[in-house]
Amino acid sequence: MIDEDACPICQTPLTPGQDPCPSCNAARGPRTLTRNLPAGHALQQGKFTVGRVLGEGGFGITYKGAHRELRRLVAIKEYIPGHAQRVGTAISVPASQQAAFVREREGLLKEAQVLFGLRDPGIVQVHDAFLENGTAYIVMEYLEGRTLEARIRQEGRIPADEVQRLALALGQALEAVHAQHLLHRDIKPANIMLTPEERIVLIDFGSARAFQRDRTQRHTRIVTPGYAAPEQYSEEARFEPYTDIFGLGATLYHALTGAPPPSAIDRLHSGRTLSFSAGLPVPLAAAVRQALELRVDDRPSSVAAFLDLVQKPPSTARTKHATPAVALASGVGIKPSRKTSPTSAPNGDREALVALYQAANGARWLRRRIGWLSNAPLGNWFGVTVNKVGRVIGLSLDRNQLSGSIPAELGRLTNLEWLSLNRNQLSGSIPAELGQLTNLKWLSLDRNQLSGSIPAELSQLTNLERLFLNHNQLSGSIPAELGQLTNLERLTLDSNQLSGSIPAELGRLTNLERLNLSGNQLSGSIPAELGWLTNLERLFLGRNQLLGSIPAELGRLTNLERLNLNGNQLSGSIPAELGRLTKLKRLYLDGNQLSGSIPAELGRLPRLRWRGAPGTVPDRGAEGSCIGPGPE
Repeated sequence: MIDEDACPICQTPLTPGQDPCPSCNAARGPRTLTRNLPAGHALQQGKFTVGRVLGEGGFGITYKGAHRELRRLVAIKEYIPGHAQRVGTAISVPASQQAAFVREREGLLKEAQVLFGLRDPGIVQVHDAFLENGTAYIVMEYLEGRTLEARIRQEGRIPADEVQRLALALGQALEAVHAQHLLHRDIKPANIMLTPEERIVLIDFGSARAFQRDRTQRHTRIVTPGYAAPEQYSEEARFEPYTDIFGLGATLYHALTGAPPPSAIDRLHSGRTLSFSAGLPVPLAAAVRQALELRVDDRPSSVAAFLDLVQKPPSTARTKHATPAVALASGVGIKPSRKTSPTSAPNGDREALVALYQAANGARWLRRRIGWLSNAPLGNWFGVTVNKVGRVIGLSLDRNQLSGSIPAELGRLTNLEWLSLNRNQLSGSIPAELGQLTNLKWLSLDRNQLSGSIPAELSQLTNLERLFLNHNQLSGSIPAELGQLTNLERLTLDSNQLSGSIPAELGRLTNLERLNLSGNQLSGSIPAELGWLTNLERLFLGRNQLLGSIPAELGRLTNLERLNLNGNQLSGSIPAELGRLTKLKRLYLDGNQLSGSIPAELGRLPRLRWRGAPGTVPDRGAEGSCIGPGPE
């Protein structure tokens, strides 16, 4: 029972007129207190405003907000632990908790400053951090999409190849975090965002803390059963990257099986073992199982070690949709592997690789090891896969620190089936000589600093199934010749500086399942010929300068699950033909100049989830429309 003559926060008895409370320093004030700030409340003298609550946890409240000066959406996290209360707009805590509150508040600001410098696409970007209302605020990018938890809840377990992609993206993000001597400490599906443009983003760093290797530390206990490592149940233990690796393993287990693993404590008491469905890739299942070992010494000691376990050595007889192995290494330079292999390959293959290794490591490194390079079988070289006769069929050197240009000599690797050099620091143009690799099925050069135009010679790669050139600085127009790659299943050219119109010839790529051209400077109208891509599942054309109306022919894409046209200059009405897209789950049209009413046909799509205001779409409720807003 509340004592009306006591402090409204800590219930310390007060004498008449005694204000503030001598115990917790709270003003007696009105009794009608709310935990969250009201919508429209301004922070930093009006620089930011808060909107609706996006989520609430043990460390605080996250609001959807606005950066008024930049006119963009942001997410604003307010530090307000469970023992804190709000008086007016200020935060108050009991005197016994004051010291810990201040320590945690200052720690959050310091870690926000560290995160501000992390520019990995897999980490939510921090824009600002400050003190106000007696607490700390962190302003982050606003991410449109859904959490991994929501996807699993709605769709069930995730295919193994997508889980492998999750592992690689989250591993990249965690390596960047651990390099700053920080631990996330709360990795779980609810803290992983999946954006419409296929970014996989680790969010909610409210629990992040610094760590020191080989040292027992005292941390506030953060426990999410199933995802928390055994050491997190203690307030004083050794916390190192293996703590986050446990959470990552638990998250991947949940994605693979559709259910979270049992808690570490239950497993300790019951001796229960983890099981997986039949048919999963053995390396992936084994890596997840090892990440979830209860003893820290049995887990991978670093993310790089974990990702080495995840990678699956490719077979020379791969299925059509098989994913090539990804060579995952940290540190500078390319190193040989210890794996044995067949006899040396022909000189042409060797010379091509020497050219790449020289560009990667420098001439001095090459001279010191020229004897080894001349004699060692190429299958022993790091990132190289050879066939039975020693010819190079795979080259995967992702996520190293390769710089300089891509050597034209790679065009000599005429048996090459996959080439993956993404997430390096490569610059210069894409060599036209790559068009000589006519056996190539997989070409991935994304997330480098490549510039210049896309060579039309790539159209000679008629066996190509996947082409990833996204997140570079490529310019010029999209070659119409790419329409000759009729085996292509995925084409991602997003986040470059491409201009001109979308070639109608892309409509010939009838095997295409995913096409992503977002985040360029493309202009002109959307070709009606894209309506021929009836196998298309995802079409992303957002954040360009596209004009004209939305072609009614897009209504033929009956396999389409996601359509993103936001942030263009499209006009006219929304075609009713889009109502034929019965598999559509996400539709983004915001930031255009569309007019007229929303067709009633869209309101009857069985899988499309709406987030708009009541009445915006006929025959559907108020639970929100993906007709806006789209990704920032």
